[in-house]
Amino acid sequence: MVGDAYLEALRNIYLLHARGIKPGLLRIIHLLDELDNPHLQYPSIVVGGSSGKGSTSSMIGSILREAGYKVGLFTKPHMLRYTERFQVGGREISQGELVKAYEEVWEAKESVESKGHYPTFFEFTVALAFQIFYKMGVELAVMEVGLGGRLDAVNIANTTLSVITNIHREHTHILGETLQEIALEKGGIIRKGKPVVSGAESGAEKVIKNIAYILSAPYHPIHDVKLLSFYPSPKGQEIELSLGESTWSFRLPLIGLHQIHNAKLALYAAKTFHSLPSHSIIRGLGKVYWPGRMEYLQKDGVPILLDCAKDPYSLALTLRSIPIYLDHNSVLTVVSISRDKDYKRMMSLLSKHSKYLFITRHRVMGRATDPKTLASFSTIDFKILPSVEDAISCALQYSKNFDNPLIFVTGSVFTVGEAIKYLRKEPSDPL
Repeated sequence: MVGDAYLEALRNIYLLHARGIKPGLLRIIHLLDELDNPHLQYPSIVVGGSSGKGSTSSMIGSILREAGYKVGLFTKPHMLRYTERFQVGGREISQGELVKAYEEVWEAKESVESKGHYPTFFEFTVALAFQIFYKMGVELAVMEVGLGGRLDAVNIANTTLSVITNIHREHTHILGETLQEIALEKGGIIRKGKPVVSGAESGAEKVIKNIAYILSAPYHPIHDVKLLSFYPSPKGQEIELSLGESTWSFRLPLIGLHQIHNAKLALYAAKTFHSLPSHSIIRGLGKVYWPGRMEYLQKDGVPILLDCAKDPYSLALTLRSIPIYLDHNSVLTVVSISRDKDYKRMMSLLSKHSKYLFITRHRVMGRATDPKTLASFSTIDFKILPSVEDAISCALQYSKNFDNPLIFVTGSVFTVGEAIKYLRKEPSDPL
């Protein structure tokens, strides 16, 4: 049940979307100063990069909890409920806890606005995270960067360790056209004298390594962690990794080749941060929960794969992983992609790897690309449906006509969120 105070808070917070995306730290500095700087009361592990940030953050948070820390975990965006963005001790905060912090941060927002500083939606949300974690007494926070790094609101954190997942071309209108320019922005989360664990490769790795050198930040590249073996299955994978003389064998309940990359980063972060014990790493990785990321389930006996891939890079990784983890002959894809993404290249990839497309429109804030526009870039047969629920229902009917089918739902975290609401009947915000 959704309370009136929570609904009012959501309405007011979502109105801040009208202020758009404005890189810069001045507004968040003023807002947090008005709150007596809650972010300075505990250390944070800041996770940046182009993709895999949420998965890696979740893995690190799970390991830290198994090591006995009271951990605050901030991720974005949410799929069903705004409160998903904030976890304390492995638990999503309640509506009441959100409202209490909202009232404090909203009052601070009004105060700084009277002085000419107008926080954006994301800046307000980050301030909420810092305030919630402080009030709930976390010992450590794991904070996922929003966009870029250097000028992202999360970068105001009291950073004790930086993690960079990978770097590829994205948001070029904000971060720059070249991989090197984007790497400079991503590397902005590195702190002087504080360690950085990096999954960046080739030219981007060189930039990150140089930043670390300039800042005397101990540099830990992902290629130090070796993959000894992995055994894939639809519900998880058995993985063995090594770092130096040590080895770890564990079952990761997330599938996909990219999750091996993320697990390497999480393991290296855990060993870099106070050299956490092996049993905490193994248990933490074994208990990680991160829904909607190559998540395998069934509906009426038909296998369904949910994945939040929102750009060509992430989608290509998922499509490469499908035949390794799942044994299916016919992929029937349900897709809706937000307007600000590279939907042309994504539709090209999906056309090559699918037997049929069910093109639809997610409902979040009018951000979805018109299905007719998506359809214009399809090179295979397709059907346009009015909602994600309708598209999945239609795909289930069509699946009877295909050999060994798999329904693949993708294109956006919002698309997958609506699929989860339909398939699992999970509660969601009404806004």
